[in-house]
Amino acid sequence: MASNIGEDEAWDETQYFSDIELKIETSFEGVIIKLMNRRDYLLNELKFLRDKFSHDHKHNYESLFKMKQSRNDMRALLAKVESETVNNCFVKALQDLDTNIQTEEHNLSLKLREIWYLWDSNEFDRCLSNLGQVYKKITKNIESGRNYLSIVEPQIRFGRHEKKKGEFSQPRCFCIDEDKYRILVTDSKNSRIQAWTLNGKYLFEFGRKQLKQPWGICGTGGFVFVSDFELNAVLKFNLNDFKLVERTKCKKGINPGQFSSLAGIAVMGGYLYVVEYGNNRISVLTLNLMLERVFGKGLLEQPLCVKTANKFIFVSEMDGTIKYFSQEGKLTKVLKRSHIFSNSVSCFCVDSNLNFLICDRKRSTILVMSQDGKLVISLNCSNWGCGTPFAVELTRDERIVCSLQDGEYSIVII
Repeated sequence: MASNIGEDEAWDETQYFSDIELKIETSFEGVIIKLMNRRDYLLNELKFLRDKFSHDHKHNYESLFKMKQSRNDMRALLAKVESETVNNCFVKALQDLDTNIQTEEHNLSLKLREIWYLWDSNEFDRCLSNLGQVYKKITKNIESGRNYLSIVEPQIRFGRHEKKKGEFSQPRCFCIDEDKYRILVTDSKNSRIQAWTLNGKYLFEFGRKQLKQPWGICGTGGFVFVSDFELNAVLKFNLNDFKLVERTKCKKGINPGQFSSLAGIAVMGGYLYVVEYGNNRISVLTLNLMLERVFGKGLLEQPLCVKTANKFIFVSEMDGTIKYFSQEGKLTKVLKRSHIFSNSVSCFCVDSNLNFLICDRKRSTILVMSQDGKLVISLNCSNWGCGTPFAVELTRDERIVCSLQDGEYSIVII
C-alpha cells in the first residue's frame, strides 16, 4: 500500500509519531536507513533555504513550495510498506490521512507562505524542526558521534581461521592501543595474544608459553592484563617487551580469592574488574593482582563481558541483559534484554553517547541500543559476507572493531 501523509497538525501528532516509532523499531529497520538518508538530504536543503532567505526574499515562496514537495515525498516513503506487514490500526491511520491530503496540503501551503515573514525569528526554526521530528526522535542518541546508519560494509578485514602466525582459532576479545596504532587480540584456541596494526598488518605474537585459553584483555599504565578461562587466572604483561610480569595464583573454587572460568576484564580507577562466569560474580583486583573485593553474587546469571564508562561498571549476561553497577559494586540499573535478542549474546562495548553495541552470535548481528533500551540499528554481519560476531570495541574515532568466530576473516574494522 502506498499513501501520502498530510500535514501533522490534522491528527494527534504525539500518538501518531509514537505509533510510527514503535513500528519502525520492531519491523522497519531497512526503512529507517532510507528515511534517515532522506532526512539528512532535506535538512541540508532546508539549511540552504534558510541562508538564502536572508539575502533574497523574492524567491522565497518557490523554494518553500519545493520544500513542501520534499516533505510529502518523505512521508510517502514512510507509508510505502506492504500492507500485510503492518497491523490494521496502522493501515487505517494511513488511509484516514490519505482522504485528508488535499485539505492538509492547502493548510501547509498557507503555513509555508507565512515563513516569509518569520525567516529571522525563532518561529522559522520551529517550522523547520517540525519537518524531521519523528526522525530526530528515532536517532536522538546518535546525533553526535558515529552515525551507525551510514555504515555500508567493513573497511578492513584480516586474519584467517587457522593456526599459523597471523591466523586465529576462536579469537575472543581484544584491546586497542591507540598510542601505537595497534590491536591486541586473544587468540583463544591457539593459546596466544596476537598484535596487528589498525590497518590490518600482522606484527607479532606473545604469551604462548604462559596462556591456555586467553579470553578477556585490557591495558593501562604500560601493562596489558589477560584473563584466562582455562587457567582461572589473570596474567600481567609488560607493554614494552610483552614479558610476563606476574599472575594470580588462586586455585579454582567458589570462595573469594578463588576463580572459576574467567571471561571479560576491564579497568577503571586503578582497579581491574574480572568476570567470573563460573561463579556468577565480578572480582575486583588491584593492578598488582591482589584481590580487593567481589560483587554481583545473586545478581548475575551467566555474565560474560564487562565494560567501564562514566564511572559505571556494565556487565552483560548471555541473554542480553546489561546491568549497571557503581564502583562500590552496588546494582543501580538493569537494562532488560530486548525481544530482538537471541539467547546467545556474547560481548558488547559502550560508545561516547553511552549507546551499547551488542554482539548477538545466534543472529550474526551487532545491535546498537540506546541507554533506554531502544534499537538504533541492527548491523547484520552476514550481509557483509562476514561470520559470527563475538566481541566488539570502538577506536578513539569510533570505528567499530569486531572479532568473528567463523567466516573467511577473523577481524573486521568498520
